[in-house]
Amino acid sequence: MTRWLILPLLLVALDVRAQPAEPPVCNHRPAIIKKWAEKFEEVPVAAGLNDRGNVMEVLASPSGTWTLLETQPNGLSCLAGTGYGWTYREPPAPAVPERVL
Repeated sequence: MTRWLILPLLLVALDVRAQPAEPPVCNHRPAIIKKWAEKFEEVPVAAGLNDRGNVMEVLASPSGTWTLLETQPNGLSCLAGTGYGWTYREPPAPAVPERVL
């Protein structure tokens, strides 16, 4: 009896693995920035450098949708993630070293 319950689960798992992954959406950064501004009202709001030397950038809209964009040094940008519920927060204040008396 247990075999008949497990078998469909295994078949579903195998079927999911057999499907090809979506190719990443990539283009030159200016083209993506323009298209996302027009289509989703998303604009750059935050950026930083990752450990591979690529710029990670968040594009966000007033409605809270966001896109994470990774740009390589050669200018090629690829979408790294999307979502909703983006909220703006103040960056932390820089640390001030204490004076030693």
